[in-house]
Amino acid sequence: MSAQKASQCIQKWVAGDYTDDTSDDEHNEINDSASSEDDNVEKEEPAIDDDSDLSHSSDPESEVDDSAQTTADDDVLFSKDGSIRWRKKPLAAPQGRRAAPNVVHKAQSVLTPKEDVSDPRRCMEWFLDKSFFDILQKHTNEEVSRRRQSDHNVHSYYQQDFDVNELQACIGLLILTGVMRSAGESMEMMWSEGYGRPILRATMPLKRFLVFLSCARFDDKTTRKERRSVDKLAPIRQLMDNFVDKCSKTYNTSPYVCVDETLVGFRGKCPFRVYIPSKPDKYGIKVWSLCDSGTNYLFTCQVYVGKQGDSPEVNQGARVVKDLTGKLHGSGQNITTDNFFTSYALGQYLLTKNITLLGTMRKNRRELPSQLLQKKRPMHESLFAFTPDTTLVSYAPKKNRSVVLLSTMHDKPDVDDGEAKKPNMVLDYNATKGSVDAFDQNVGQYTCAKKTRRWPMRLFFFILDAACYNAFVVSTIATDQNTSSTPSHRRRLFLTEGADMLIRPFIDMRSSIPSISHQPSVARAMLSIGVQPNDEDTVNAAKPRGRCQSCPRKKEQKVVHRCPKCSRFVCGKHGVKTTSYTCVKCPLT
Repeated sequence: MSAQKASQCIQKWVAGDYTDDTSDDEHNEINDSASSEDDNVEKEEPAIDDDSDLSHSSDPESEVDDSAQTTADDDVLFSKDGSIRWRKKPLAAPQGRRAAPNVVHKAQSVLTPKEDVSDPRRCMEWFLDKSFFDILQKHTNEEVSRRRQSDHNVHSYYQQDFDVNELQACIGLLILTGVMRSAGESMEMMWSEGYGRPILRATMPLKRFLVFLSCARFDDKTTRKERRSVDKLAPIRQLMDNFVDKCSKTYNTSPYVCVDETLVGFRGKCPFRVYIPSKPDKYGIKVWSLCDSGTNYLFTCQVYVGKQGDSPEVNQGARVVKDLTGKLHGSGQNITTDNFFTSYALGQYLLTKNITLLGTMRKNRRELPSQLLQKKRPMHESLFAFTPDTTLVSYAPKKNRSVVLLSTMHDKPDVDDGEAKKPNMVLDYNATKGSVDAFDQNVGQYTCAKKTRRWPMRLFFFILDAACYNAFVVSTIATDQNTSSTPSHRRRLFLTEGADMLIRPFIDMRSSIPSISHQPSVARAMLSIGVQPNDEDTVNAAKPRGRCQSCPRKKEQKVVHRCPKCSRFVCGKHGVKTTSYTCVKCPLT
């Protein structure tokens, strides 16, 4: 595939109007070779433009070795380690069919029936499905039960088990507060009657919502210690794996995807917390992400859990790309990476899986020829080197500054006619590199994350944010709309409608309970959002009230609940909620 046509295809994919009409071709012969990789440096790779300073002249290994191996043939260049033979002239035919690794066999599409994405709630439920709520309900109620048994002074209403409708309402409230951009706002202020939002008070009391935030769990606490000895991500492993599996089964990506790192901001105690000064949050949990170019859909991800074993990991960047692209083998897609991941050996490996690679390279790579690393360079100069299946370009955006890119997708020295004279490899890299960063920006725009000291809870918020964004992309693609031209307010309306659909069934249930819906503040909140509380006649026909016989007489605590065993009136403080309120003096069995 020519570099010029590849660039045109990328621009069409970003615009959402590309169709593939090419055919398969024979695979090129692939020569395996080894390469070394420095995996200990975290680096943010910017887009390449005339003002970028991407020189690594301070690195000792980036200096030009004048004694490097050369031959009498001026057309031949050797890598620093002498293992790769590069040529200055392209080896591909001037005209030809697209190479087999660039033939895309699956079009960009949504793999769910259109009726499953007919409204925002159904889109969200495709990612936050029944298994998600089953895991959340089971382990959250286990934690609620432990706290209920250890603390009898807390009002029993706030320590009841959560049902599915209430959990969905809690998730809806989290999404709704994200739409309100109230991550740093006081919850007491948000639930207050004078300055808060009525829909929050109509859904549930603040204390009950705080119980959910503090008791939310995602694994069996009794077996966590054994599982954490072999898996640092054990407290949320099942939930994370289920979500990632859903993402990859819901959507076929475009021919161009990007691999990069996402930093989930977190400053609490975590065994694998990292520090990346180039990121806005600086401290947090690192997640390796693979996103679709154009839509920024999160196709798959992997949480970085730190060093495994006693020695640091070797060739970490290549290992991450291999793991994330496992479900793309044979697809004919192109992977765009920055210089932390890109290597010649990785490009050769991906070619065997019918995938191409495009990315910047660090200048200390031993597979690079020294002639491409000259320190004195005129502005906008491009130097190319070729093997039968790989292309290198060294481009100088500024005088005496250069950046090196490797591609197994391009095979010709095509250069743009503009003033900067950028190679098409650089233009294609700039067009496809930013999808992971754009995903981070979109997720952070309406994040539901709350302040927490528990890192599993922080990853839980990340899953919710990513699920909501992916659901929006799926809805947009399924309705034949272009995500790149979608108005910014459309996503806000999508999230608001989806959160309301999750919350509304629980509000309707509360409105039918007179003891709840006729509390003055709750009734006013329900009326303000268009929900009519239960009829007054029902309140008058309610059960007779009596004084709790366990409370001091001077309190005159009036209640409606009777113990089914001793028939004594009992309040929530002195009763245990099972099928009904049972007096604490009576046995539960």
